[in-house]
Amino acid sequence: NILEINDGVEDRLGYDIKELLNKNIFDFIDNDNLPTIRQEIDQLIDENRKTLEIEFKIKHKDNSYHHLKCLVTNFLNTPSVEGIVIYGKDQTEEKQLITENLELKRKLKASYLRYQTLTDNIPVLLWISDSDKQYTFLNSAWRDFMGGIVDQQIDHHWRDRIHSEDIENCLNIYNSAFEERDNFTIKYRLKRIDGQYRWILEKGV
Repeated sequence: NILEINDGVEDRLGYDIKELLNKNIFDFIDNDNLPTIRQEIDQLIDENRKTLEIEFKIKHKDNSYHHLKCLVTNFLNTPSVEGIVIYGKDQTEEKQLITENLELKRKLKASYLRYQTLTDNIPVLLWISDSDKQYTFLNSAWRDFMGGIVDQQIDHHWRDRIHSEDIENCLNIYNSAFEERDNFTIKYRLKRIDGQYRWILEKGV
């Protein structure tokens, strides 16, 4: 039973102190956590261990649940206390942030997979680069055309494969568009993995 509590419990869980005194702490712990918490505290007492770290959800007065991380200290053999002291830290907001971050990562991953599936199935060479002209994405058509080159290598190999008669004009337009953050259209010949030159009409936005 609860014999003494501080104001922090009242502030965090919404109960008046009088509503908690002499009540069983287990009555406020979430049912999913209860069997494990009972077992661990019983073991603490039976084995006469000093401390135990546990996490569980505890019921707020508004019937919501707060996540607590607690240090349980066994003072049953200490005459001035003769009880179990629980120091708790409310981690509800931290747990919520973790849950939200995991959900965001899940959605981003799902979105990326949908995007990749889409771009890998369109019959064009598609690429994305950052403001430093570094490639950050190549669709499968680009990779097949260039022969499975990884993103970090593509810029070097792309330049090497531009036809010698087209490279100066191609790079001038390309670099100028990047510097001015402008759209561009280039028509040039690019060597495919099999050694054949193919005309490319490239549009950048």
